Amino acid sequence: MFWKAHPCRRTGFAVLLLAVVWWSLPAARAQMTAAQVTVEQNTESGVPTGVPAKGARTVYALSDGAEHAELIVDRLGDLRLKTELRFNVWQGERRSYRDNAALPIGRRLDFFRPLMERFFETEKPEASYGLLFYGYKELYDRLPGLAARDSGWNQRTGRPVRKTAGYGYLQELLNRGPAYQELAEAVAALHYRVRIAGGMEELRVLPVSKLTEAQRKGLPPQVKQTDLLPARIAIDFTLTH
Repeated sequence: MFWKAHPCRRTGFAVLLLAVVWWSLPAARAQMTAAQVTVEQNTESGVPTGVPAKGARTVYALSDGAEHAELIVDRLGDLRLKTELRFNVWQGERRSYRDNAALPIGRRLDFFRPLMERFFETEKPEASYGLLFYGYKELYDRLPGLAARDSGWNQRTGRPVRKTAGYGYLQELLNRGPAYQELAEAVAALHYRVRIAGGMEELRVLPVSKLTEAQRKGLPPQVKQTDLLPARIAIDFTLTH
């Protein structure tokens, strides 16, 4: 004869099991808001080299535990030049601009949204901005795969098929593909559009064998280990209404 637990005992065991599972789950992070952002203005010191003294810098900052983010706003003093935005997230006390797998784009946008909201609450929105968005690893993970699937890239020579500068080709390639879809969606919620602008530099082309594991996962099956693909490039974005 098999032992049969009393219904009350079975219920109690189920409740205990659910409690153990609940306590083992990571704690949900509270959503950060614009009200938590601190603002520091500096009308002279901290302005980039070469900018007139009437230029101004404002730093919007936000922290969540050991994770910190800042949105640096540089008004260059010349009305012909766009206001420059620089966004970065890092862990620990030492500021870093490197990619960090522990800070994927979703987590970076958790900081970006409230920082931008506070920025627009504090300052009059402009028609367009320049934007540097550091640590967008997912964009670089997609870059080789986009080029490998595009007829405009010569995988044997590691250059565009057309006799044009690689930067211009890659700008056009990335702007028509899903390379920065997460950022585009976040910016659209703020009633802006984002595009990759000029100023691309530091292009790095590598054979498939030298790409990161994440980059190789996005490649079509027909690529060869010796094929040359763009792996990295410095990128400037532009935000427009």
